[in-house]
Amino acid sequence: MKNKLLASSILVLSLICAVGIVFYFARIKSRPIVQAMDEKGIFIGENNHMLNKSSSSGSQYQREIQEDDTAHDHIRQGDLLARQGQLAGAAEEYKKAYSIGGISRAVSGTLLAQTYEKLGQYDEASTLLNQMIEKRQLSETGIQDAKAMISRLLAAKQKT
Repeated sequence: MKNKLLASSILVLSLICAVGIVFYFARIKSRPIVQAMDEKGIFIGENNHMLNKSSSSGSQYQREIQEDDTAHDHIRQGDLLARQGQLAGAAEEYKKAYSIGGISRAVSGTLLAQTYEKLGQYDEASTLLNQMIEKRQLSETGIQDAKAMISRLLAAKQKT
């Protein structure tokens, strides 16, 4: 009797585990993936709507991806120069990335403003951050951080 109860319990437990594993993998596979982000928002899903419209839209999408890759290259180069203490060179790389635009603009603009701050170029940093806020290039959290940085920049400028 105990062996039948034990065997039944193991069978039920095995079935529960098997069902759980199947649901787990089904859920992972169906999880939405961010495919693109542009001025219209974030596209989540399996099919990229930009590539399905026409070949010109597809080439535009590829161009935007290439521009974003170029911007990221400038950001990486700026990061390298900043770590080496070459802040003026880092600022130039961040400025190049920022001028490209795209989804990297908020990151490159923030890094550029931080580098301006380190260089003591408080007016340039404040102007850039205010432009980013006005042009809505930052998230709500980014806006709060930018406003805090602007306050810090004004205080630092008054000390000089």
